[in-house]
Amino acid sequence: MSAEPKWDAYATKFPNGRYITEARFNSAECAYSRNDFDKALAGYLYVIEQGRNLYSEVSLSKASYLYYKNKKYTEALPLFLKLQDVAETPANKTAGRLGAMRSAFFLNDFETALTETNKVMATEKLSPQQTSEARYIKAKSLYETKRYDDALLEFRQITKNAKNATGAEAYYHIALIQYAKQDYKTIINKTINDLIGYPYSNDEWRNKGMLLLADAYIATSELAEAKIILATIIENKPKQEFIDQANKKLQEITEKENAAKQAAPAVNELRLDFNTNQRDSSLFNNSNDEQ
Repeated sequence: MSAEPKWDAYATKFPNGRYITEARFNSAECAYSRNDFDKALAGYLYVIEQGRNLYSEVSLSKASYLYYKNKKYTEALPLFLKLQDVAETPANKTAGRLGAMRSAFFLNDFETALTETNKVMATEKLSPQQTSEARYIKAKSLYETKRYDDALLEFRQITKNAKNATGAEAYYHIALIQYAKQDYKTIINKTINDLIGYPYSNDEWRNKGMLLLADAYIATSELAEAKIILATIIENKPKQEFIDQANKKLQEITEKENAAKQAAPAVNELRLDFNTNQRDSSLFNNSNDEQ
């Protein structure tokens, strides 16, 4: 028989009792074991609120996990940060760093994500997958905070090591940075070719790359080339979102070309108007008479 009812009875009878923290923790553990996560979370949070104690590390570990599992990153982040300070076991300290890094990234708190990423990458005995994830989050966070030069270094490293579509995504972000820097020729002559030829690329990143290539051609006023790229996207029948974007860009090009035609000065034909009134005729006639 579970001891959970006994711990609950003690907590009800002695809410300020000497063993109340132990009782709430053990009750939470029992609830966790039978997947009653709401009750378990309430118990763990109570233990955490009591300050550092014998049950803090486990309570922080499980409470932060439960919040994270339910995508409650705002609640999870401070618990992961606290877990790093409290944890005595390397596994829990690593879990605190990884959890804080991921939660901050999902919250678009890129500064915190960068701080936590550096902690993760300084952690010993990371798996290759964890290392790749940390580098990806670092690269994206640098990009989102417009630290483009540093982001380029990270994305280029990803293209060398990734064995999946993350490498294609890295090439796409390299092209985005080049676009932001107005380095359109490098996009046209190299980066998108690298993206399309990347062995782990897929249709999504290829189409995104092609759309960005069209933008680069538009930026350099090479509208005919841009239209060819956009027509190719449509003909390949990708997801509707890419067709819609291609059609929208084609419409913008058409409007741009029409506006250029309207703004061009009209060319008037040179007209020679010979005035052949009566007086002029008489001059010619008189001249002939004189001869």
